[in-house]
Amino acid sequence: ICRVAYEIMQQRLVDGAWRVQPLDDVYYFGGQNAHNQRALLPNKAVWPNEFSFQ
Repeated sequence: ICRVAYEIMQQRLVDGAWRVQPLDDVYYFGGQNAHNQRALLPNKAVWPNEFSFQ
């Protein structure tokens, strides 16, 4: 919701970034920080858009 509100606000203000306080850590202007994760259980792909790993 915060991202949608920010985009709507951008229609009214040239740069309203100073009015917004983000509530998540995913969306930053310079990109996002890596979220390194490790799987604990193996996975066998069922669908073409999945991948298998052990």
